[in-house]
Order: sequence, then structure tokens, then C-alpha cells
Amino acid sequence: MEWATLPPDRHASWALRLSDVRGFARHVANFDPRTEVPPVGMLPGWKRAKPYVYSDAEILALLTAALALPPADGLRRWTYHTLFGLIAVTGMRISEAMGLERDDVDLDAGVLTVRLTKFGKSRLVPLHPTTRTALRDYARRRDALLGSRCASTFFVAEQGGRLLH
Repeated sequence: MEWATLPPDRHASWALRLSDVRGFARHVANFDPRTEVPPVGMLPGWKRAKPYVYSDAEILALLTAALALPPADGLRRWTYHTLFGLIAVTGMRISEAMGLERDDVDLDAGVLTVRLTKFGKSRLVPLHPTTRTALRDYARRRDALLGSRCASTFFVAEQGGRLLH
């Protein structure tokens, strides 16, 4: 119990740690009957926080703020405006959207291929025609401003490299 409740400020992981101990203790109890297996429920379980869902007004404010980013003639404002808009309409994780490669974005078929997501799976994300138009406009703007200096990712930083978290 002393080890499972370390560090003192990480309550969320305590029950998980004790669960690991319980599994190991059950294994050891197979060949040493003196082994004590901690009972279930000794520590409170972890409860995931309720996710925050942005309102339409908050999303609009975020997209508007992205378009105000400097420089006025640069790509940054369009990158973040399109990236946040894509996340808002598809529900993708930020890391999934930032990790999209150019080949993962099929604007003719209207589908994104999200590779190696959480738990190592991949999936296809269909796109609404308005989303396809926004992504196509971003790609044109990106290619016109940066040409061959672009990274292989769909969304790029101001100088053409990968976006960083």
C-alpha cells in the first residue's frame, strides 16, 4: 500500500498501481500460499474528467483569432485557422491532425487517412464538401507561399517544416 500510494499527489494512478501488485501477488500465490493478495476496492478508482466541449461561439472566436496571427502575408494564420477548423468538424485529436501527411489527405475522394492513432490503429475520416474546400484552399496557399520548401506533412510551420506541439 505504501508503494502503491506514491507519489502522494498522483491519486489517479494509485488504483492502477495496486491492480498491478494484485496481479503479481496472484501469480506468486500459485507457488507460495503465504502470499497475501490485496483485495479489490482498497483504493478509490480513477475517474476520467468530463471533456470540455467548445461552443459554436468559442470555435468561431478561436478561428477568428487564428486569422489575426502575424505575419499578415504569412502562412501561420491560415495553418492554424484550417487546423483548428478541421479538428472542430472531425473530432480528430490535435496530434492526429498535425501528423497528417500529404498522401493521407485525399481531397478528390473526400477522405482523410489517420494512421497509427491511439492504440496503434488507423482509420478513415470522411470529409464534408465544405471541409474539402477549406483544405484545398489551404493546400493551394501553402504551396504558393512555400513551393518545394514544404515538409511532407499536410500542415506546415511558417518556414515549411513540421508543426511542433
